[in-house]
Amino acid sequence: MNHYKKPKNLREEVYEYASVYIRRGGKEGRKKQVTRLINALVEIKQKYSIESIHQVGRRHVHWWDEQLVKQKRSSRTREAYWYGFKLLWKWLNRNGEPPRPKI
Repeated sequence: MNHYKKPKNLREEVYEYASVYIRRGGKEGRKKQVTRLINALVEIKQKYSIESIHQVGRRHVHWWDEQLVKQKRSSRTREAYWYGFKLLWKWLNRNGEPPRPKI
């Protein structure tokens, strides 16, 4: 009997962790935060060909912040993305925090 499981895409992985998070607190803000995180992860996946959110690390967060700087995004936007990565770190039970953007 074959028990092969199709690998989940990044969106499904994030929503699996975010399902409870989105249902609590300020729903619109939390949905926006999760959407930002997904957008960043999709771009990171294209650049680094990662297969799982567990592969996202400091290098990827630095790279994404560099992209935001190149796009001349505001410091508030860069910080908002950082909060999304901070949430990802919490979901993955990682020690510490992701690297903060230099604002």
